[in-house]
Amino acid sequence: VEDIPPFSFKNIKMVGKKERKEQKEIFSNKIENDFYKIKIDKKTGRIISLIDKREEREICDENGINIFEIFEDKSIVKGQDAWDIDYMHQFKCYEKDGKVEKIKIEKGMISQKVIIKKKILNSSILQEIIIYKEDPIIYFETEVDWKEEEKVLKVAFPLQIHTDYATCDIQFGSIKRPTHRNTLYEHAKFEIPAHKWIDLSEGFYGVSILNDSKYGFSVKENVIRITLLRSPLSPDPTADRGTHKFTSLITDNYNTEKGIEIEYMPFELINLKLIIN
Repeated sequence: VEDIPPFSFKNIKMVGKKERKEQKEIFSNKIENDFYKIKIDKKTGRIISLIDKREEREICDENGINIFEIFEDKSIVKGQDAWDIDYMHQFKCYEKDGKVEKIKIEKGMISQKVIIKKKILNSSILQEIIIYKEDPIIYFETEVDWKEEEKVLKVAFPLQIHTDYATCDIQFGSIKRPTHRNTLYEHAKFEIPAHKWIDLSEGFYGVSILNDSKYGFSVKENVIRITLLRSPLSPDPTADRGTHKFTSLITDNYNTEKGIEIEYMPFELINLKLIIN
Protein backbone atom coordinates (compact mmCIF):
# COMPACT_ATOMS: atom_id res chain seq x y z
CA VAL A 1 0.00 0.00 0.00
CA GLU A 2 1.58 3.28 -1.13
CA ASP A 3 1.13 6.98 -0.34
CA ILE A 4 0.29 6.76 3.36
CA PRO A 5 1.31 10.01 5.14
CA PRO A 6 3.01 9.77 8.57
CA PHE A 7 0.73 9.29 11.62
CA SER A 8 -2.21 8.32 9.44
CA PHE A 9 -4.03 5.38 7.91
CA LYS A 10 -5.53 4.34 4.60
CA ASN A 11 -8.63 2.25 3.93
CA ILE A 12 -8.12 -0.71 1.64
CA LYS A 13 -10.74 -3.04 0.23
CA MET A 14 -10.42 -6.80 -0.09
CA VAL A 15 -11.84 -7.72 -3.49
CA GLY A 16 -11.69 -11.48 -3.10
CA LYS A 17 -9.54 -14.34 -1.95
CA LYS A 18 -6.96 -15.90 -4.17
CA GLU A 19 -5.27 -19.22 -3.65
CA ARG A 20 -1.87 -18.75 -2.19
CA LYS A 21 0.82 -20.16 -4.43
CA GLU A 22 3.71 -21.57 -2.45
CA GLN A 23 7.23 -20.67 -3.43
CA LYS A 24 8.99 -23.42 -5.34
CA GLU A 25 12.51 -24.51 -4.56
CA ILE A 26 14.79 -24.40 -7.59
CA PHE A 27 18.32 -25.63 -8.18
CA SER A 28 19.87 -22.81 -10.22
CA ASN A 29 21.98 -20.05 -8.66
CA LYS A 30 20.10 -17.06 -10.12
CA ILE A 31 17.19 -14.87 -9.08
CA GLU A 32 15.72 -11.91 -10.96
CA ASN A 33 13.06 -9.20 -10.74
CA ASP A 34 12.13 -6.17 -12.85
CA PHE A 35 15.25 -4.32 -11.73
CA TYR A 36 18.10 -6.76 -11.03
CA LYS A 37 19.68 -10.01 -12.15
CA ILE A 38 21.49 -11.71 -9.25
CA LYS A 39 23.87 -14.65 -9.35
CA ILE A 40 24.91 -16.50 -6.18
CA ASP A 41 28.11 -18.46 -5.54
CA LYS A 42 26.78 -21.58 -3.82
CA LYS A 43 30.20 -22.37 -2.32
CA THR A 44 30.54 -19.09 -0.41
CA GLY A 45 27.08 -17.46 -0.34
CA ARG A 46 28.45 -14.34 -2.03
CA ILE A 47 26.57 -12.44 -4.71
CA ILE A 48 29.03 -12.76 -7.60
CA SER A 49 26.97 -10.83 -10.13
CA LEU A 50 24.44 -8.03 -9.60
CA ILE A 51 23.26 -6.45 -12.83
CA ASP A 52 21.12 -3.31 -12.88
CA LYS A 53 18.74 -4.07 -15.76
CA ARG A 54 17.70 -0.44 -16.25
CA GLU A 55 21.28 0.73 -16.73
CA GLU A 56 22.62 -2.59 -18.10
CA ARG A 57 25.42 -2.25 -15.58
CA GLU A 58 27.28 -4.69 -13.33
CA ILE A 59 27.36 -3.42 -9.74
CA CYS A 60 29.58 -6.08 -8.10
CA ASP A 61 33.35 -5.98 -8.16
CA GLU A 62 35.07 -9.14 -9.43
CA ASN A 63 35.23 -10.56 -5.87
CA GLY A 64 31.47 -10.32 -5.38
CA ILE A 65 29.57 -8.70 -2.50
CA ASN A 66 28.04 -9.88 0.80
CA ILE A 67 31.40 -11.19 2.06
CA PHE A 68 31.38 -12.04 5.78
CA GLU A 69 34.74 -11.44 7.45
CA ILE A 70 36.05 -11.95 11.00
CA PHE A 71 38.97 -9.79 12.16
CA GLU A 72 41.00 -9.66 15.35
CA ASP A 73 39.58 -7.11 17.80
CA LYS A 74 42.02 -6.45 20.64
CA SER A 75 42.55 -3.02 22.18
CA ILE A 76 46.11 -1.88 22.87
CA VAL A 77 44.75 0.08 25.85
CA LYS A 78 43.88 -2.16 28.79
CA GLY A 79 40.23 -2.03 29.77
CA GLN A 80 39.17 -0.13 26.62
CA ASP A 81 38.09 -3.13 24.54
CA ALA A 82 34.48 -2.03 24.13
CA TRP A 83 35.38 1.51 23.07
CA ASP A 84 38.43 1.03 20.83
CA ILE A 85 38.83 -0.65 17.48
CA ASP A 86 42.55 -0.87 16.83
CA TYR A 87 43.91 0.41 13.51
CA MET A 88 45.83 -2.83 12.89
CA HIS A 89 42.72 -5.03 13.08
CA GLN A 90 42.06 -4.49 9.37
CA PHE A 91 45.25 -6.41 8.53
CA LYS A 92 44.38 -9.43 10.73
CA CYS A 93 41.51 -11.25 9.06
CA TYR A 94 40.90 -14.69 10.61
CA GLU A 95 38.15 -15.93 8.33
CA LYS A 96 36.27 -15.04 5.13
CA ASP A 97 32.89 -16.44 4.08
CA GLY A 98 32.95 -19.39 6.45
CA LYS A 99 31.60 -22.78 5.41
CA VAL A 100 28.21 -22.96 3.69
CA GLU A 101 26.15 -25.76 5.23
CA LYS A 102 22.98 -25.24 3.20
CA ILE A 103 21.79 -22.95 0.45
CA LYS A 104 18.28 -22.91 -1.01
CA ILE A 105 16.72 -20.72 -3.69
CA GLU A 106 12.95 -20.19 -3.80
CA LYS A 107 10.87 -18.47 -6.47
CA GLY A 108 7.29 -17.27 -6.19
CA MET A 109 4.90 -14.94 -8.01
CA ILE A 110 5.72 -11.90 -5.85
CA SER A 111 9.18 -12.56 -4.41
CA GLN A 112 12.31 -14.62 -4.83
CA LYS A 113 14.79 -15.46 -2.11
CA VAL A 114 18.09 -17.13 -1.36
CA ILE A 115 18.38 -18.83 2.05
CA ILE A 116 21.96 -19.36 3.23
CA LYS A 117 23.07 -21.20 6.34
CA LYS A 118 26.77 -21.13 7.15
CA LYS A 119 29.31 -21.67 9.90
CA ILE A 120 32.08 -19.14 10.46
CA LEU A 121 34.64 -20.02 13.15
CA ASN A 122 32.53 -20.84 16.26
CA SER A 123 29.49 -18.85 15.12
CA SER A 124 26.63 -19.51 12.72
CA ILE A 125 24.84 -17.28 10.22
CA LEU A 126 21.38 -17.68 8.71
CA GLN A 127 20.65 -15.18 5.95
CA GLU A 128 17.83 -14.55 3.50
CA ILE A 129 18.47 -12.43 0.40
CA ILE A 130 15.06 -11.31 -0.85
CA ILE A 131 13.85 -9.43 -3.92
CA TYR A 132 10.27 -8.46 -4.80
CA LYS A 133 8.95 -8.25 -8.34
CA GLU A 134 8.33 -4.48 -8.55
CA ASP A 135 10.75 -3.28 -5.84
CA PRO A 136 14.19 -1.80 -6.71
CA ILE A 137 15.60 -2.90 -3.34
CA ILE A 138 17.54 -6.02 -2.32
CA TYR A 139 16.84 -7.12 1.26
CA PHE A 140 19.39 -8.93 3.43
CA GLU A 141 17.74 -10.39 6.55
CA THR A 142 20.48 -11.83 8.75
CA GLU A 143 20.51 -13.80 11.98
CA VAL A 144 23.85 -14.48 13.72
CA ASP A 145 24.52 -16.75 16.69
CA TRP A 146 27.71 -15.01 17.85
CA LYS A 147 30.16 -17.06 19.97
CA GLU A 148 33.55 -15.37 19.52
CA GLU A 149 35.99 -13.57 21.83
CA GLU A 150 38.02 -10.48 20.90
CA LYS A 151 36.88 -10.65 17.29
CA VAL A 152 34.76 -8.40 15.09
CA LEU A 153 32.35 -9.51 12.36
CA LYS A 154 32.00 -7.39 9.24
CA VAL A 155 30.29 -7.80 5.88
CA ALA A 156 31.97 -6.35 2.78
CA PHE A 157 30.48 -4.91 -0.40
CA PRO A 158 33.13 -4.30 -3.11
CA LEU A 159 31.33 -2.23 -5.76
CA GLN A 160 32.11 -1.13 -9.29
CA ILE A 161 31.88 2.49 -8.23
CA HIS A 162 34.92 4.79 -8.36
CA THR A 163 34.73 7.97 -6.32
CA ASP A 164 36.81 10.00 -3.87
CA TYR A 165 34.05 10.35 -1.29
CA ALA A 166 31.33 8.35 0.45
CA THR A 167 28.18 10.13 1.61
CA CYS A 168 27.12 9.17 5.14
CA ASP A 169 23.83 9.79 6.90
CA ILE A 170 24.27 11.65 10.20
CA GLN A 171 21.94 13.49 12.55
CA PHE A 172 20.18 16.41 10.79
CA GLY A 173 21.78 15.73 7.40
CA SER A 174 24.66 13.94 5.66
CA ILE A 175 28.43 14.30 5.39
CA LYS A 176 31.00 13.33 2.77
CA ARG A 177 34.04 11.35 3.91
CA PRO A 178 37.07 10.36 1.82
CA THR A 179 37.41 6.85 0.43
CA HIS A 180 41.21 7.18 0.12
CA ARG A 181 44.00 7.17 2.75
CA ASN A 182 46.38 9.89 1.54
CA THR A 183 46.97 11.68 4.84
CA LEU A 184 47.36 10.75 8.50
CA TYR A 185 43.91 12.22 9.17
CA GLU A 186 42.38 9.98 6.51
CA HIS A 187 44.19 6.91 7.89
CA ALA A 188 42.55 7.68 11.24
CA LYS A 189 39.14 7.33 9.56
CA PHE A 190 39.51 3.56 9.12
CA GLU A 191 36.23 3.19 11.08
CA ILE A 192 33.52 5.82 10.62
CA PRO A 193 29.99 6.39 11.96
CA ALA A 194 26.87 6.59 9.82
CA HIS A 195 23.27 6.35 10.92
CA LYS A 196 20.75 4.91 8.50
CA TRP A 197 22.56 4.80 5.16
CA ILE A 198 25.88 5.17 3.35
CA ASP A 199 26.35 5.82 -0.35
CA LEU A 200 28.99 5.60 -3.08
CA SER A 201 28.19 7.61 -6.21
CA GLU A 202 30.03 8.51 -9.41
CA GLY A 203 28.55 10.98 -11.86
CA PHE A 204 24.84 10.23 -12.15
CA TYR A 205 24.94 6.71 -10.74
CA GLY A 206 25.48 5.30 -7.28
CA VAL A 207 24.71 2.55 -4.81
CA SER A 208 23.29 3.05 -1.31
CA ILE A 209 23.43 0.58 1.59
CA LEU A 210 20.80 1.05 4.31
CA ASN A 211 20.26 -0.78 7.59
CA ASP A 212 18.01 -0.88 10.63
CA SER A 213 20.48 -0.99 13.54
CA LYS A 214 24.21 -0.78 12.63
CA TYR A 215 26.22 2.43 12.86
CA GLY A 216 29.88 1.47 12.32
CA PHE A 217 31.32 1.37 8.81
CA SER A 218 34.60 1.42 6.98
CA VAL A 219 35.06 2.64 3.41
CA LYS A 220 38.26 2.20 1.44
CA GLU A 221 38.30 2.93 -2.28
CA ASN A 222 35.33 0.98 -3.71
CA VAL A 223 34.66 -1.28 -0.68
CA ILE A 224 32.02 -0.59 1.99
CA ARG A 225 32.13 -2.70 5.15
CA ILE A 226 29.44 -2.76 7.83
CA THR A 227 30.62 -3.58 11.35
CA LEU A 228 28.03 -6.07 12.55
CA LEU A 229 29.19 -7.52 15.89
CA ARG A 230 32.08 -7.29 18.31
CA SER A 231 33.10 -9.46 21.28
CA PRO A 232 35.12 -7.40 23.80
CA LEU A 233 36.13 -8.83 27.18
CA SER A 234 36.04 -5.54 29.10
CA PRO A 235 34.03 -4.17 30.81
CA ASP A 236 31.46 -6.90 30.01
CA PRO A 237 33.06 -10.27 29.14
CA THR A 238 29.79 -11.48 27.55
CA ALA A 239 29.04 -8.39 25.42
CA ASP A 240 27.28 -9.10 22.11
CA ARG A 241 27.36 -12.87 22.58
CA GLY A 242 24.18 -14.67 21.59
CA THR A 243 21.62 -14.34 18.80
CA HIS A 244 21.21 -11.11 16.81
CA LYS A 245 18.88 -10.21 13.96
CA PHE A 246 19.29 -7.25 11.60
CA THR A 247 18.27 -6.15 8.12
CA SER A 248 20.27 -4.38 5.44
CA LEU A 249 19.18 -3.06 2.04
CA ILE A 250 20.94 -2.28 -1.21
CA THR A 251 19.48 0.02 -3.83
CA ASP A 252 20.86 2.08 -6.68
CA ASN A 253 20.29 5.76 -7.37
CA TYR A 254 20.50 7.96 -10.43
CA ASN A 255 21.63 11.06 -8.64
CA THR A 256 24.70 12.26 -6.79
CA GLU A 257 22.51 14.41 -4.55
CA LYS A 258 20.58 12.24 -2.09
CA GLY A 259 16.91 13.15 -2.13
CA ILE A 260 13.95 12.64 0.13
CA GLU A 261 13.39 9.03 -0.96
CA ILE A 262 16.70 7.69 0.35
CA GLU A 263 16.05 9.56 3.60
CA TYR A 264 12.66 7.90 4.08
CA MET A 265 13.60 4.33 3.17
CA PRO A 266 15.14 3.42 6.56
CA PHE A 267 12.10 4.78 8.40
CA GLU A 268 9.85 2.57 6.30
CA LEU A 269 12.10 -0.37 7.19
CA ILE A 270 11.98 0.31 10.93
CA ASN A 271 8.34 1.47 11.17
CA LEU A 272 6.42 -1.30 9.43
CA LYS A 273 2.85 -0.77 8.29
CA LEU A 274 0.18 -2.61 10.27
CA ILE A 275 -2.89 -4.19 8.67
CA ILE A 276 -5.95 -4.05 10.95
CA ASN A 277 -9.04 -6.03 10.02
